[in-house]
Amino acid sequence: MAVKKREVRPRSKRRCVYCTRETAAEMLTRDHVIAESWYPTSTPPNMAKWKVDCCRTCNGAYGRVEQELLILLALCLNPHSPASSSIVQKALDSMNPDLATSDREKGARLALKRRVYSRIEEADELPDKGVLPSFLENWKLGSRMRVYVSKADLHAVVRKWVRGLHSLTIKRILPKRAKIDVIHIQDDEAAAAFTEVEPFAVMHLKPPCVSVMQATASEETEAETIYRFVLWEQYTVYATVSEKLRRKRNKQTARATGSLHQNRSRSARL
Repeated sequence: MAVKKREVRPRSKRRCVYCTRETAAEMLTRDHVIAESWYPTSTPPNMAKWKVDCCRTCNGAYGRVEQELLILLALCLNPHSPASSSIVQKALDSMNPDLATSDREKGARLALKRRVYSRIEEADELPDKGVLPSFLENWKLGSRMRVYVSKADLHAVVRKWVRGLHSLTIKRILPKRAKIDVIHIQDDEAAAAFTEVEPFAVMHLKPPCVSVMQATASEETEAETIYRFVLWEQYTVYATVSEKLRRKRNKQTARATGSLHQNRSRSARL
């Protein structure tokens, strides 16, 4: 007899995982850590997606940011890759007024198209800084269009992923003021930092949308966690988390974290 596996929820003590505020039960929602719309249609239908408890305020605020950010990133993805082709098409469809079912929806799609197109321009040369390393290959392949992505929005969404995954995998809700650094760096430069922590690393896979490498170590007073997120097999971003505990920090993870930050200063980043 088949038994349906019950979803295991971290004990949030009626707290929003993102803002950490105490929230009445009726005001809590279940939010996708990686927005559901960010998963391509090639995602297996029976694959469980990460969800956490969050307040309605955070759910709505992140939802609005994720919608527009997805479109901007999608315009930089490979439209022929199975991991991202449906994401690119979804982005284009969302701005197509001909697909609207009402005048109101048509106006919203046109407004979205104007906002997105205002962030795109032709580029004669590659900027000295601010280019996401994951998309440098586009320039080599001949693309001369520049898409402006809000650093604040992108970092906010990555920090959301970190808070959600931390709650689910480590079973701790990060304090509101937890230090979470978002790092965009070339993979070869990050490799040196990860060499020392690979024995501690755990892989969390939701193919083909996302794979996450997570390395955590702690002793007595501090804990260090390093995350590497890879979305659609194309966009890579790193994040580090420092926590105050009653244990000493593991030296290997601390060195890797420091190395990531040192390399970041020499790398193109957003």
